[in-house]
Amino acid sequence: MPIVQNPSIGAGAAPLLDTTVNLTAAQILALSGTPVILIPAPGAGKMVVVFLLALSYSAGSIMYGALAGDTLDVEYVAASGIDAIQQVQDFISGTPSSVAVLGGSYANNSLPTADAVNQAVQLRALQTYPAGAILTSTLGAGGAGYAIGDTGTIEDGSDNATYKVLTVDGSGAVLTYQVTDAGQEYTVENAIPTVNGGAQPGVGVGFTVNVTAVTLGNGTLKVVTYYQIIPVP
Repeated sequence: MPIVQNPSIGAGAAPLLDTTVNLTAAQILALSGTPVILIPAPGAGKMVVVFLLALSYSAGSIMYGALAGDTLDVEYVAASGIDAIQQVQDFISGTPSSVAVLGGSYANNSLPTADAVNQAVQLRALQTYPAGAILTSTLGAGGAGYAIGDTGTIEDGSDNATYKVLTVDGSGAVLTYQVTDAGQEYTVENAIPTVNGGAQPGVGVGFTVNVTAVTLGNGTLKVVTYYQIIPVP
């Protein structure tokens, strides 16, 4: 449950409230299907108006990877897709630790009263984060012309996972290999091509890798929301 504080700003003035919510890696990975409540429902005849959103992302050892954009939406629970403040773009996927501050009140011109009164405000991701570091892989095509000790990169994700050839057959087709760096932002996929890395013992072509599992992102997110509760006639 969010922690709500209510600083006094003078007699007769509507108080400015703030909530702090800390999201674990598991919550971030589930955020498209399981939104997280930022502000509880304010009560009958009242509406939440969001003025400021401050986010602090602490990157873990594995970056999050989204396949189709990276958008976080702060919205009213009863009106999914109706923003309470502007969307947060490209903040988590493939990024290092960072902070963002978004200002501005209600982002739409109108909202049906039934969708505004006594509605909690939630954080939802508009996409999943299915990409990460290579966890397990299998040999796709062995290619030809490789030699033991050949190295290179696996050309997907951030193109930064690397391999080393361990054994080959008589034609230089790769039989076994080792992933020497698991990389970032890879997805489960077959027949991923490889590129030789500089000077090689062999002159191989055609070696591909099947990524069978990835280690997903493990950073955390802190969200501080500043808002007021106003009566709705």
